[in-house]
Amino acid sequence: MRVLIVDSYPVAGAALAWELEGYGVETRIVDTIARAEAEIAALKPDVLVTELFLQDGDYLALTLYRRLFPIILLTHDLAAYDADVKSTVDAYLCKPSQAIDLIAVAGNFISERPYCILRERESCLRFCPVPNR
Repeated sequence: MRVLIVDSYPVAGAALAWELEGYGVETRIVDTIARAEAEIAALKPDVLVTELFLQDGDYLALTLYRRLFPIILLTHDLAAYDADVKSTVDAYLCKPSQAIDLIAVAGNFISERPYCILRERESCLRFCPVPNR
């Protein structure tokens, strides 16, 4: 699984990345929306994890990518209980959260979106239907 972490505080993002990598998850950490957009093109993440407010805007700028991969919001704010916020992301976890919780939530979304997992074979499959056997 490839996870892009967008966090204004590099130390917090690095701590989460370190914990995720212990479970075999490939991670990248960025601290701005601009860097996230560049990394999305390079990494092609399976999941994007972001906090509510970033240095150059807020998480809403990243929700445009929601059709490509699940977006999980990490927050310690009451925003997690706001229906408008909840409707713009696939899931949210309240801080502090464990990496294993994030992996479980992300895994559920990836299994619902198998094209994320098949990315490496995409050049062969090209999303052709699999014949029934």
